[in-house]
Amino acid sequence: MQEKNREISILKSKILQFLEIQGITKYECYQKTGIVNGVLSQKGGISEENLLKFINFYSDISLSWLFFDKGEMLRGNYNKVEKSNISKSNVQQGNNINDVSAITFGELQKSYQCIIAKKDEQIESLLEIIKNTNKS
Repeated sequence: MQEKNREISILKSKILQFLEIQGITKYECYQKTGIVNGVLSQKGGISEENLLKFINFYSDISLSWLFFDKGEMLRGNYNKVEKSNISKSNVQQGNNINDVSAITFGELQKSYQCIIAKKDEQIESLLEIIKNTNKS
């Protein structure tokens, strides 16, 4: 029941913002990435599988911006590549670049590790609160 009332996730909002600024339609995004049709229009979050498809195709998006709202929307490396006259489609496909997908995956992995570490800290804190409450 509660899931039906859930607004669009922050992560999905950021993806939609990226697409709008880049002049990319949702339909075009679905076709190019393989993301399930309609996902970006639905309320709620985005699956890990669809998120990975998006990140792998749009490798110019900064994961720091996407996950933590830090820095610029586009990756620093992408801006340098763009200045060296390599087309955006080549960047998205990983052509003429030293394995952009590996860099993206590494950044994604680091982001997930950071999120997990913060969740672990929260769990430890909550367990300590519960432990102290039970002693009282």
